[in-house]
Amino acid sequence: MAQEAATYIGFHGTSKEAFASIKMTNFRVSNESNEWLGKGAYFFIEGISDPLAFAQGWAITNAWDNTSNSYRYDDFVVLKVEIALAEVLDLSTDQGLRIFHEFREEVRDEISNRFSTGRRSNSHEFDCAVCNLAKELMELEGVICNLYIKANKKLRLSGHYSDIPNSKVLVVTNPKANINLKSINAVIEDKISNHGTSS
Repeated sequence: MAQEAATYIGFHGTSKEAFASIKMTNFRVSNESNEWLGKGAYFFIEGISDPLAFAQGWAITNAWDNTSNSYRYDDFVVLKVEIALAEVLDLSTDQGLRIFHEFREEVRDEISNRFSTGRRSNSHEFDCAVCNLAKELMELEGVICNLYIKANKKLRLSGHYSDIPNSKVLVVTNPKANINLKSINAVIEDKISNHGTSS
C-alpha cells in the first residue's frame, strides 16, 4: 500500500447526460453486491492496454440494453481525471496480492456468514464483499487490479469469460474526497451511431 499521496490518471466512459451530473456533484459510487473491486467509482488506468480506448468501449457497451435490444443513449463522453490517493492496495503486484490473500483468509468466515443461509455466493460477490471490508478496516482510498473487462458489445453478448486480464482498473472509494472537479475533462465527445452497431 502506498504511504504517500500519488496522482493517478484515470479514464471513465459514460453518457453525455451523466457527464453533466458528474461536473456538478462528482462521480457516483457504484454499490452493487457484485462489483469487481467493491463499491466506488471505476476508472481504466495505464497498464495492460490503452485505458482511453477501453473507457470509450465501455461507454458504448454499457449503453446497450438487452431488454429493448437498443442503446439507452447515443451521445457519450470519455473523461480524463486526476485522482490523488495515499492508501492504495495494488492487486497488480505480488505484494498487493499477498496482502489481499492474507486478509481474505482472516475474514473468510465473517464474509461467508453475510450471505443468506443455503445460498452460495459467486466469485464476484465474494471478492466484492472482501474488498469492501478491506477498504473499511484498512482505510483504503482505492484498489487497483488487472481485470478481464468486456469493453465491446460482441464480447459482452458472446457469453465468453476469461481469467486472463486485458485491462488495469482503479476503483476509488470516495471520489469526492480524492477527485477535484476541476481535474475532470472530456477528452472524447462522440455518438455511438458514428461507430456502427457492432461496437
